Amino acid sequence: MDRRRAARLAPVVCVCVVALAGCAARTGTSSPAPGAGGVASRPAPAASAATPTTAPSPPAVTQVFIVPDLVGDPLAAARDTLQSLGSYSLDPQDASGRGRVVIVDSTWQVCTQSPLPGEVVEARTVVILTSVAAGEACP
Repeated sequence: MDRRRAARLAPVVCVCVVALAGCAARTGTSSPAPGAGGVASRPAPAASAATPTTAPSPPAVTQVFIVPDLVGDPLAAARDTLQSLGSYSLDPQDASGRGRVVIVDSTWQVCTQSPLPGEVVEARTVVILTSVAAGEACP
């Protein structure tokens, strides 16, 4: 290696060494000194007389709710009602059969729903609300 190249690499090597030393100092860790044969040795973990155990956790409680009657409500209000009951799985559909996508749910009105009002369902159950745009009649 020529002297000019070594002179250019020296500052880079110094910066790398300082950076690595700073990382070890910040994390509070350092490399253990090599033991016999150049292999780093670490103390064996202390054996405990009693192994800690944890009590089994109780089974998860499934949240359920009674489906309210949402027919005739604005779609936004129906969504808010379902969310207040813990249900966030809503599938709004176009009741006209034209396959329109609901973008602003405050301008749609619920025509039918599934599950039906009064049914007890899990909160993760998808509630399907077929709706029409404001001013349209339900089919």
